Amino acid sequence: MISFSRNHQKDDKSSPSAFVLMNCFDGKIDSTVQELEKIDVVTDVRKINGPYDIIATLQTESSNDLKDVLTQQLKEIKTVKSSLTLRSGDGIEML
Repeated sequence: MISFSRNHQKDDKSSPSAFVLMNCFDGKIDSTVQELEKIDVVTDVRKINGPYDIIATLQTESSNDLKDVLTQQLKEIKTVKSSLTLRSGDGIEML
């Protein structure tokens, strides 16, 4: 499986969310997607072209929840070589 999408109960544009761009080690894209599927707040994962391999969308109830996922759960995925996180919502002005 290269991508997945999960319906999330709360679709509030002001709730904390993040888009995480990831580079995976060679041949590890599929296993990275499988690891991301295990994280409740990951609502969408897609394989992409360009300098990154995967983009994952995360949506949480609070900034603290988002921080915890970014600093703990995502860091435990050993198949990710590097990542770039773009945050949105909860204190960030929405257009």
